[in-house]
Amino acid sequence: MTATTDWLTAVGTVGAVIVAVGTPSIAMGWRHYSRPKLELQPENTNPSDIVVMDAVTLYIAGYDLRLAVHNRGLREATGVRAQVRRFWAGREVPVSGKTWAQSPIDPIPLTWASRPNALPIEQRESVSLPPGARDVAAFAVFRCADRRMDLVRLGVALTPVAPQQSVLHEYRFELAVTADNAQPVTEHFWCTTPIGNLDVGHAWPTIEELGVGADVPPEADTEMLIARRDLGP
Repeated sequence: MTATTDWLTAVGTVGAVIVAVGTPSIAMGWRHYSRPKLELQPENTNPSDIVVMDAVTLYIAGYDLRLAVHNRGLREATGVRAQVRRFWAGREVPVSGKTWAQSPIDPIPLTWASRPNALPIEQRESVSLPPGARDVAAFAVFRCADRRMDLVRLGVALTPVAPQQSVLHEYRFELAVTADNAQPVTEHFWCTTPIGNLDVGHAWPTIEELGVGADVPPEADTEMLIARRDLGP
């Protein structure tokens, strides 16, 4: 009887240890499996479908480039924010052996399309995404009249330092998305535009294609431009 009791006691002890050790591990594994998972994609691979109209002439003034963020996880992602971290412009013909020019920009925060413009800026920068949900943010706008690629900071266009626009044929963007409870994600977007067509005020030139998965331009092939500054008297 004593042997049986000892055996049952040992089994019970082992079972208690397994439960004590295994329960937190299972809970941790489930939290990891069900965590929010953010995915970055262009909202539309043909940016020419997302036009900016001139309110006076009714011509197409430009095209918006938009980032779409999807939550592929099983839990809600909170505090989701997006930024443009780096920006490159590609020349058709290299200058001093450099095909690419990198603009000196600080990280540029974006605002989400789902957040009303009437909200304070700090409330438009952050959004929550339930499982399976998505939101979009404009990160650049291509202006037809002068072939200018502007970046969009908190809903307002700004012109980065760039080479002469008429000789540029490709742009690359480093976009990053963070959240309070999800791994940060960084992707490199690219878009191309025809060379040399400056039909001012009409739908051309245009953006030919927008994609994700581009390589960072090689450092040896990249010129770092100098930021504008006021020299003073």
